[in-house]
Parts: sequence; C-alpha cells; structure tokens
Amino acid sequence: MLDGKVAGQELANDRTELARLRGLGQRRQNVNTAFTVSDVTLGAPGQAIVHTHETWYAELLDANSGQLLQRTAPATYDETYVVERQAGGWIVTRNDL
Repeated sequence: MLDGKVAGQELANDRTELARLRGLGQRRQNVNTAFTVSDVTLGAPGQAIVHTHETWYAELLDANSGQLLQRTAPATYDETYVVERQAGGWIVTRNDL
C-alpha cells in the first residue's frame, strides 16, 4: 500500500510505525482537514522540494473491531517534502520537518 506513494527513508519510517501499531493490535487513520502547497522548487532533474501547510488529526483504532481507542487533537504543520520522479509518477522520498 505504501509502495508507489513513498520511498527511501520515508518508506522505512512508515513501515516501522506500521509494525509498531500491529504489535499493539492497533491501526491508525490519519485525517487531513487542510492542505496548502506554499512553494515548489525544482532541484536536480526529476526532483522537487515542496513546502506545505497542513492540518491533521489521527484516530487510533482497535485493529480487529475497528473501535475508536483515541482521537488526537488537530495539529498544524509546515512541512518540507522531497519528491522524486519514479516509475512514471512523483513520490515522496523524504519529509523534513
């Protein structure tokens, strides 16, 4: 599910987090409530740096029943993503906070 969406260190980080949640018998659903691209800079061929302003909250759910265990408060972030052209599309390879 993550393959083709993220790559590099970002993919490794996401897989680690998924393994941790599975070990706890939980899953997380991230909910985006606002997303604005504030700047895009083209770097090396096939690479871009994208700056965004985003608001998210997360729901932690029981993996078996789907019961809501916890909902986080909304949080707003200014993010910097490195995206690269791979396999005919743009994917996130790094997320620098």
